[in-house]
Amino acid sequence: MNRVPALIITAGLTFTIGGVVPPAPAYAAACVTGADNDFDGDGVRDRAVAAPNGSDGGRVVVTYSSTGTTKTIDQQTDGVPGAGADGDLFGFALASYDSDGDGCDELVVGGPGENVGGKPAAGTVWIIPGAPGGLNTAATAAYDQDSAGFPGAVEAADLFGYSLAAGLTGSQRYLVIGSPGEKLDDGYAEGQVYYLQGGSIVTLHQDKPGVADDSEPGDWFGETVAGTPTHVAVGVAGENDEAGAVALFTHTLTADSLTPLSTVGQDTAGVSGGAEAGDGFGGVLSALPYRLPNVIATGTLLAVAATGEDLGTVVDAGLVHTLFIDAAGGITQLAEYKQSAPDVDGNPETDDLLGTVTRLTDTARGAYATPATALLTLSSAGAEGTHPGYGAVQVFRLSGAPGDGDVWIAPGHAGLPAEGWGDHTVAGSTPEYLYLPGWSDDGAVVFGLKWTGLLAGTEAPARTWPAGDDLNITGVL
Repeated sequence: MNRVPALIITAGLTFTIGGVVPPAPAYAAACVTGADNDFDGDGVRDRAVAAPNGSDGGRVVVTYSSTGTTKTIDQQTDGVPGAGADGDLFGFALASYDSDGDGCDELVVGGPGENVGGKPAAGTVWIIPGAPGGLNTAATAAYDQDSAGFPGAVEAADLFGYSLAAGLTGSQRYLVIGSPGEKLDDGYAEGQVYYLQGGSIVTLHQDKPGVADDSEPGDWFGETVAGTPTHVAVGVAGENDEAGAVALFTHTLTADSLTPLSTVGQDTAGVSGGAEAGDGFGGVLSALPYRLPNVIATGTLLAVAATGEDLGTVVDAGLVHTLFIDAAGGITQLAEYKQSAPDVDGNPETDDLLGTVTRLTDTARGAYATPATALLTLSSAGAEGTHPGYGAVQVFRLSGAPGDGDVWIAPGHAGLPAEGWGDHTVAGSTPEYLYLPGWSDDGAVVFGLKWTGLLAGTEAPARTWPAGDDLNITGVL
């Protein structure tokens, strides 16, 4: 398997850390509640575009939707701790949440490459408070593994902040921070995850009671994380010679961890395929709260990529599973997505790595998705015959079989310009738009394709939002 580092970006809500990590000050008395990723409290979703690979250490470009004004945030911004340097990866992971309940969301930024106390790639997470008029960078707080209340200690190559997920479980806000490079007992990249809820900060790893397998070098536990109101999923793509697995937890706190449910892989009963070295199952994750037809209980819809899956003699073609996790942890496979399936556009080719980016989207903005409202967007990293060397993007409806109305996105179609679409990957999605990285005469941009037009086959021109000077866009909130 040609390993592709995963980037999981999950928009969420809030967490508070009673007295350990204080919530952001309430600057936003006039904020309007009701919109996710609303950094200026005007009731409209704003956009944050991550470009972590620049020589400045990375940056996030925020566009405020009501005014159209933009703000570039990096470690050179007044009030943001640190000093940006090449390799910091500021913005490699993003999340948003309203930590003080005032209606303005805070922006959470992961920088897994940050040098902390002379230890390279130890990693840092920054929390930037929302406020009327925009994010209050002067009040930015930075956290690492030496911060008060965080178990463990800063070490080189921990990659703290490599993945993020945030949300609401019951009345409690939570934040999940992946540190996949963590060395526990045996060696590099065993990996662990920090989970914050209420006044508690606990760690998850494979040496905790009830978690399957053991922490081993190269497991990369926490390379990917995903959360819903009922479950937390942690990718362990390096497990068993990179066959891969996903560890599932409830949000119920134990003395020093979360309550484990199960670990799922391609040898789990009911999951298609078989666990093979290099499959990388769990290297990319996405999750939504979900209800099956005629079922009143909400569970989790989990999309799991195995980008290194071989299809027959085609090496690293890639495969993605959709799984339903019920409240008790029962696992039901809903479908598998591959380019060899009936009526699915494209053909499996060597190094396609289908699922390099995997995004679930609920187009209804509801408390939970259903088959009628959920979409699965997948990108291939390369070797696609239609666009050699650039890959492809495909959108699947969950209301039917994988080949029922899947949409293939290409330059010059679906509202995209013939030139200017970057590397044919996915930068993010919201209930209204699918975001793709690209460039224009004004520099790097994000193209936004409206779901309504995309699914109907109309060709309305894509909207664009600025993303800075150079093309290294990896994610959008």
